[in-house]
Amino acid sequence: MPLFFIPILMTIGALSIAIAFIAPYVRDIGEFVHVSMNMLFWLTPVLYLSDILPAWAQHVVQWNPFFIMLHPIQMLAYANVMPGAADIMKLFALTLVSITIGFSVYRICRRNYVYYL
Repeated sequence: MPLFFIPILMTIGALSIAIAFIAPYVRDIGEFVHVSMNMLFWLTPVLYLSDILPAWAQHVVQWNPFFIMLHPIQMLAYANVMPGAADIMKLFALTLVSITIGFSVYRICRRNYVYYL
């Protein structure tokens, strides 16, 4: 289970860096992040399995970034089953996309960052 925390921490760190570099340019980013994080958290099946949801909701939930990060850990904790290759690949793809976004935002915003603080 600790091996699944590494990509999760990398994803959260990369997105945090992106938000930190956007924040001086867009002053309302804090409120946007707060609302979107609450919505994504409550749409993520953490305390219940996604199998109890209707088929259309299961399809929607599978694209939730929080679900992608927490599903392998949930499978290990609740079902005592190793996550499949598809779940692991989704987690690493999400990590790669978030690192790319974080690095791109850093490269774009780093020059004038100090002037907006």
